[in-house]
Parts: sequence; C-alpha cells; structure tokens
Amino acid sequence: MALVLAVLLVATVVLSALAYGLGLLLGRRGEPLRERIGAWLRPRPAPVPEGRPIEAIAADLRRLGLRFHRLDPHASYAKVAAVQGAYDRTLTECCAALGITHLLGVLTDGPERDAERARVEEQLAGCGVRLPHAA
Repeated sequence: MALVLAVLLVATVVLSALAYGLGLLLGRRGEPLRERIGAWLRPRPAPVPEGRPIEAIAADLRRLGLRFHRLDPHASYAKVAAVQGAYDRTLTECCAALGITHLLGVLTDGPERDAERARVEEQLAGCGVRLPHAA
C-alpha cells in the first residue's frame, strides 16, 4: 500500500513539473492553448529598421562630401567647421547603419582625424556607397 502511494506521489510530482514546464514554454499562463498556438502560427511583422534609410544617408553623404572636399581654401573657419562637422556626422551615421567601426567621434581635429576620415571613406566605398570625391 505504501509503495502504491509513493508511486502515485512521484507520478503526480512529475506530471505537475511537466505541466509547469510546458506552461513556461508556451508562455502567458492563463490564456487558452488555442490562442497561444495561434499566436505562434500568425506571421510576425517584419522588423522596422532604426534610423534613416541607407539611400537617404548615402545621398546626404555624397552632397556633403562634395561640399567638404571642394571647400575654398580661403573659406572662414566657421564654414569649414560647419561643413566638416555635418560631413563627419553623416559619415558616422552611415558607419552605424552598415556596422563599420570608426574613431571619428573620438579624435580631435587634425591630421589623425583627416586620416580616419579617409579610411572611413575608403571602407564605405568598399561596401558599395558611391562617393565620387573619394575615387
């Protein structure tokens, strides 16, 4: 008799654990099983990309790149800083969209930043972003 009760107790514990585990796998306890399975079968919406489309970023990059690389040598410091800042921000945005690492946000103005900008332009061109001034 004690053996039968022990077997029943073990079977009850095992079945309870299986039911609990199944509930965790299916999630959202309390919902009918039909609704949970239906949620699995429904097509999920496509993920919405963050940020602007890469085409818009590339168009801005081409426009600002031409302005930056064709700056008048006698342009005021304010104009040079504004165009360079806009171009670098757009390069940074494009790198983020394509998953390219860069140091544009870390380096200060000078030859190191200019070399990093050239390296980033080269990598973007290698990824298929057309930059007419970098050719």
